[in-house]
Amino acid sequence: MGNSAAVLRKALTDSGLGEQVLGGAFDSTLQQMVFSAGLKGLQDEESSKKVEDLVISTLETCAEKGFSEAAVAASINTIEFRLREFNTGGYPKGLMLMLGALEGWIYGRDPVDELRFEADLASLKAKLAKKEPVFENIIKKRLLKNQHRVTVTMSPDANMEAEDLKSETEELEKLKSQFNPEEVKKVVEETEALKAAQAAEDPPEAMATMPTLNLADIEKKEREIPIKVTDAAEGTKVVTHPMSTSGIMYMDLALNLDALEVEDLKYLSLFERLLTEAGTEDKGFEELTQYINTHTGGLGVSHILSQKTTGN
Repeated sequence: MGNSAAVLRKALTDSGLGEQVLGGAFDSTLQQMVFSAGLKGLQDEESSKKVEDLVISTLETCAEKGFSEAAVAASINTIEFRLREFNTGGYPKGLMLMLGALEGWIYGRDPVDELRFEADLASLKAKLAKKEPVFENIIKKRLLKNQHRVTVTMSPDANMEAEDLKSETEELEKLKSQFNPEEVKKVVEETEALKAAQAAEDPPEAMATMPTLNLADIEKKEREIPIKVTDAAEGTKVVTHPMSTSGIMYMDLALNLDALEVEDLKYLSLFERLLTEAGTEDKGFEELTQYINTHTGGLGVSHILSQKTTGN
């Protein structure tokens, strides 16, 4: 389920039973891990059973035939890269570490164990090196032989919102009719007091407990990023930034688009998707995806359009 070429995701996509794949496979944030997979935008309600049968049959095939070494190697590399890179986007790493620790801590597990991965990763690699059917056994034991399963089908109802509002109004009117005037007055007063408390500013002593950032805490000197420029073949400039990146090398390859005609620019977004999703002359889509995931931490394609300055 991890990418478009993954066995189960591809089976669901190619089935034509729905419009978009749902479910992120394993969810380890709950006390009992959940595996989910499905589709949205089904043709009809009867298609729900077809989707369930497809998921089960695909899992049975995976458990019986296993996965190719290339697919396993690509998956392991992708997971290991994500763990080592620990890309938190725009969020502070400290905050994300805390949230990661909470995933098990709130269920009584050691919070530090949620952040460790080296030992488990090494153990998994060792088992795979011995040709143990690790993933096949997990599918059989945890999914196929596990009868603790539910199929949820959600169908749109244009009248649901109005019906819920009507039911809520009727329930409130019923409760209100059971109150005497004093009880109604008390509810109103308590509601007004709650709103006033929510709108009131916190007292200074409460505000003083909040962490703050002073000007003295901010570096006055802007951080300098080291830059090294060298000439490669055919006059190509190579710009490098020697920095600490957890042993991961990042590379951006920039190509000049001046040769493109203006009317061709509208096809750039489609071209970017085709580069990674349409395969190549000697590699199909699945093989190309596995190749990228095996040898890199991910490959992205994008474009930037800007207007040239005239100097005026």
